[in-house]
Order: sequence, then C-alpha cells, then structure tokens
Amino acid sequence: MTPTVRSVLLSDLDTEPTHAMTELEELLLTYSIWQQEGDIAPGELPAPLAGDSALQALRRRCSPFVGALAWG
Repeated sequence: MTPTVRSVLLSDLDTEPTHAMTELEELLLTYSIWQQEGDIAPGELPAPLAGDSALQALRRRCSPFVGALAWG
C-alpha cells in the first residue's frame, strides 16, 4: 500500500499564526504541569484538555512549522 500524500496551502500571515500557536502551547503546557502536579483534580478539565490530548493534537497539526518554532 502506498502512503497517501496530502498537500496543504497556507496563507502567508507573517508570524501571527506561529505567535498564536506558541501562546496556545504555553497555556496547554501549563494545564499539563498542573495535572501532573495534582493542582487540578481528575475530571476538572474537559476531555480535550485533560490528559494532554489538546497539546498532542496541536503539535501534530503544527509539525510542518516545527523548524520555524522553538518546539523540541
């Protein structure tokens, strides 16, 4: 089976989207740390935010930009 290639056209908005993605990542990382340290009770965050699901989805979606951002 050959892999499927998907092309995506992105508009040039300077650094605005990368800035927003970086801010969102920082927020999601904060939630993740709070969960790991027990500062947030299980079930307190909605499903997309609990268990790092949203953080992982953001990183998957933004993987083409990883070279341009300081994500590691």
